[in-house]
Amino acid sequence: MTAIKLVITKHEEPRLKPRFPPFRFTVGNLFHPRASPWSSLAKHKAFTAIALVYVLSVLVIFPFSEYAVNDDWDFITHVQNFSRLDFTKNSLIDSSFVLQGLVGVAWTKLFGLSYPALKVLTVLATVCFLFSVDQVLKLHGKTDFIRFSTLALALFNPFIYPFSFTFMTEPYFLLCLALSYYYLTSYKYKPAPGKLLLAVTFAAASILIRQLGLLLAPAVLLSIGYLDYKRRACYTKHLVISLALIITTAAISFLWPQYNSNNELAMQGLVTQLANPIQLLASIGQLPYVLPYFAFSVLPLAVMVFLLCRPALKILIAAGTAFLFTAFYSVNIFKLGNVLYPEGLLLKNNYLDRLSLFDSIVFKALLCLFVVASMISLAIFFAGKKRLELTNVLPEILLLMALTIPIILYGRFFDRYFVNGLFFFVIITATLLPNKLPIGIKIAGTTSLVFYCLYIFVLAYDFHTYTAIQWAKARTLKQERNLDNELFLSDTYSKYISVYFKPNGPQVDRAMPIGLTYTCYIQRDYTNTGQTIIQQVLSRIETSKTVNVYLANPAIYDAKLTAGFRPPTHDTTKIVNKTPYFSVQDWILGNKAFVVTYCTLR
Repeated sequence: MTAIKLVITKHEEPRLKPRFPPFRFTVGNLFHPRASPWSSLAKHKAFTAIALVYVLSVLVIFPFSEYAVNDDWDFITHVQNFSRLDFTKNSLIDSSFVLQGLVGVAWTKLFGLSYPALKVLTVLATVCFLFSVDQVLKLHGKTDFIRFSTLALALFNPFIYPFSFTFMTEPYFLLCLALSYYYLTSYKYKPAPGKLLLAVTFAAASILIRQLGLLLAPAVLLSIGYLDYKRRACYTKHLVISLALIITTAAISFLWPQYNSNNELAMQGLVTQLANPIQLLASIGQLPYVLPYFAFSVLPLAVMVFLLCRPALKILIAAGTAFLFTAFYSVNIFKLGNVLYPEGLLLKNNYLDRLSLFDSIVFKALLCLFVVASMISLAIFFAGKKRLELTNVLPEILLLMALTIPIILYGRFFDRYFVNGLFFFVIITATLLPNKLPIGIKIAGTTSLVFYCLYIFVLAYDFHTYTAIQWAKARTLKQERNLDNELFLSDTYSKYISVYFKPNGPQVDRAMPIGLTYTCYIQRDYTNTGQTIIQQVLSRIETSKTVNVYLANPAIYDAKLTAGFRPPTHDTTKIVNKTPYFSVQDWILGNKAFVVTYCTLR
């Protein structure tokens, strides 16, 4: 009998090529089809590491209490008004703010209207900003080391990190900027009409946050035009739509109702400035004092650039540093003022000179040496780049120029106005830096990066810690003594207390009250609990007559004191209470820091 062998084969349906690729909603391919999916944090090592560092640092500072640091008191005032369906802006606000205000209203509907709630929203916006920047660096093909260093510098920028847990406009504008820049970069490597529209959409959205969007949006459109010119093709219809979108958002910003306003944009002030040759020359004369901010913003990268230089160039950099040192040291390095000073943050008004780790000849001299050497190293670095390399970052250069040059020409500016230009300067420097670096240079770069980030963190920690205590003391004292505007702790608090509780309307025409006699002051004070070796060394140098002849400790440039503001030790009998707080730079020197309340006796 013949055996019958049955062979069963598995029938497979023919695999048809799908007409449309399946859509996968994962974070990794949200922006770019080639980006790694969010299946593993290991595939996003740089972003994950910096995000964890950021969140942990915020938890250490823990800024989630009721206090403002700059103009955020007015922005929160507007969220309060918007939530009451009063959408007319008061006369005090210069920023467009509309989009941020509406997002803030939506957020407060879920979590309530408070400083802490809105600060959490800003932290989330900052994390999204960092993720967008990381995706851009991936498109540029940068290594994990370069990406991590760049993200750290983008985060711990002195004009980004301290405001990344407030309700200031900078973090929200930067998020729109980073998203627009991501899609612009994606369009550069793989053009598509959708990317063009998204790049312009986020740039146009930034107009509804800050007037600087009126510089960003045209610059993005110009960059797209340049990329289209290079590839000899363009999406004409989408460019027209993009232009219409920019005009629409600009019109919304310009026509949004505002009390006591002639709806004059800062761009109009720029035109007026350009028409006055004397003022224009004075503005251009400030350019050298802008350079230290750019050099400082990429200091760890500049260290690596310096180490890559040939010995002859290093000698040239050293000679140039010695030549320019005095010019910048004499004006306390960062002359423009408002946010960043070697001694701390936001110290232009009511800072009382004292010996501290950062307010010392040794620290300022070292910082100035590094900043000036960074300036010269970077100038040589960029000058040595080939035309093809510079052409590759031409869109970034256009964006940098658009967000920097008009501000300088405008004349009336603070240091924090350059934050967007500083961001692109970090990106340009990181992009041009080679991926393959010797291990010794990586170690030096990492070491300098750690010190840089720690310095900014310590400044932010110190500022937010004592500011939170001051505002808490002010609330208590206001109730105990029935004080209104007679309590002084900072200009920001005085503006807040004079406006926040008033109904919105044309009567709100001035933030800072005038003609007041203050009854109580809340400020910082310090006592020495025992000299440390570091303090002894710094003190000896600080008091040396020889050193002071050539290298005296420079004061904050154009610093101001409020009438009646003085060291609490001058009025020890008037001290109501002293609250100690931990300050890193004072602890190292053996000092103890306090927030002191002193009042006129009744």
